[in-house]
Amino acid sequence: MKPRKIRLLWIVGLTVILLASAMVALSMLWPRLFPSFYVSDLYCRYEDNEYIRVTEIHNFQVNDTLAVDVLLMEATTDSAWCELLKDFGTPEKVIEFYRTNRKFIVGEDVNSITEFIIDINNPKKYTTQADPNCRLVIGSYTKKTLCLFLTEDTNQQNAISLTKISRLKNEN
Repeated sequence: MKPRKIRLLWIVGLTVILLASAMVALSMLWPRLFPSFYVSDLYCRYEDNEYIRVTEIHNFQVNDTLAVDVLLMEATTDSAWCELLKDFGTPEKVIEFYRTNRKFIVGEDVNSITEFIIDINNPKKYTTQADPNCRLVIGSYTKKTLCLFLTEDTNQQNAISLTKISRLKNEN
């Protein structure tokens, strides 16, 4: 073989190896480089809001046998908390009651926790567990947080509800 062909063969071979290596590295790093491809629409809706911290946790361990995806939203101000409640279909009367009687609601263990089922396509619409597009939401008035559990299975929702509500009551 002529030296020119050998050099061309080496250049082509190294180029192919570098491209293959780059593709493998890119496929592994893609979720870290572009995280918005792997999160829910609700996460994208709140990620730029400076008054609401939003975190999506994949494979969150609820108990020893159950791991689900969870969207956690935490309001940093009372007005952001009221907006978050409004975005999730809380009636205006309840929000107004919270604004006027905040110390009463936050101070009572039973009242400081809320649980409801929403339609994933329309978070303002409450629904039942029988709806296949339903999601469980558990909120804490004390911590100004809403946890949206991204599961469709009613058995999982019941297990989550029992576990999380009892933990929240013990923490308050």
